[in-house]
Parts: sequence; C-alpha cells; structure tokens
Amino acid sequence: MRRSTLADANARRPSAVFGELFAVMVGQANRKARRRLGSSTTYLIDATGLRFGGTGSDWARFSADACGAKLHVIYDPDEERPIYAAVTVANVNDITVAQTMPIEEGATYVFDLGNDG
Repeated sequence: MRRSTLADANARRPSAVFGELFAVMVGQANRKARRRLGSSTTYLIDATGLRFGGTGSDWARFSADACGAKLHVIYDPDEERPIYAAVTVANVNDITVAQTMPIEEGATYVFDLGNDG
C-alpha cells in the first residue's frame, strides 16, 4: 500500500476510531495483569505535546501559528506499557482529560501537574 493512500485515509478518518480500538485492545490485555497483580497496582498519568504539519493536520490547529496535539497516557510501569491513551488538541489542559480517564478501584495513580515551560 502506498504511503499517500494511508495519509489520505487518515486525513478523512476521525482520530477517535484509533483511540477506541486502542482502549478495547488494552482492556483485553490488562485483565490478565490485574488478576496477577491484585490491588497493589500503581499507574502513572502524564501527557506529551506533539507538533504537526502538513495535510490532514487541520483538526489539530489551535492558533494561527501552532498546529499540534497532546497525547494523554496512563502507564503501567510493572507491565512496561500504556493501558489508556487519549489524543486531544494541544491546548487542552492535562487535568481536564485526567478527570475523564478510567480509574481502577484500589489502584494508586501518580499524576504530574508540572509546567511545560
């Protein structure tokens, strides 16, 4: 498949499709880990900015000068993998997304509210 074909498809496809698929796959993989680890799990919540440019990135434009997104992740350090991810426009505050993240009863969450700059 040509790269331009994938770029065209991604330009027309909403990013939520990928987020929902990721959530389903991680949910299935995480059940086994939860049974093995019990309730002593600690998760890390963090976000990182991603700069975009080019075709298909208009959805991420939040000012006349900047185009980007932010990846919000819950990371399981014991399993060395993310268990949840959400993509937003870059100017969305980390705490706004964290309030909508799935929280597992009995788990401990570490959330960095540090400044980006």
